[in-house]
Amino acid sequence: MPRSVSGIWNPPKELLALRERLAEVFDTEGSDASRAAMQWTPPVDVTADEERVVASFELPGVRPPSVSVRIEDKLLTVRGERSRRAGTQVHHIERAMGAFERTVTLPVEVRASAAIARLERGVLTVVFPRGAAEAGVRAIAVAE
Repeated sequence: MPRSVSGIWNPPKELLALRERLAEVFDTEGSDASRAAMQWTPPVDVTADEERVVASFELPGVRPPSVSVRIEDKLLTVRGERSRRAGTQVHHIERAMGAFERTVTLPVEVRASAAIARLERGVLTVVFPRGAAEAGVRAIAVAE
């Protein structure tokens, strides 16, 4: 157990010192540690009914041109990037930036050739009709 010079352990003081050391590591913009801390994985909901399967990904701040959607068998993969606006100075940031990739397994086979993907108000919605899976990897265009 760490002791101070006076020989008495002071947990709040030790925790404050630890917090300050961690802040130096994680609050340095552009450091490897801060980039690792800021990686993100968008949340996703997958629902299904008798006719279709719907996957909804939360992608606030992501523009459609930076998103790619593909499916192979029952594996749906969404990739993209969220970046800061050029020319802005960061004073405080809590939202993660950078590249992301998320893969989910769909609950049933779907017809990928008839899929529709739309990114509106920060939510990417991919709708698949149920049906026999088509062989190979299929890219799905994202509309605004």
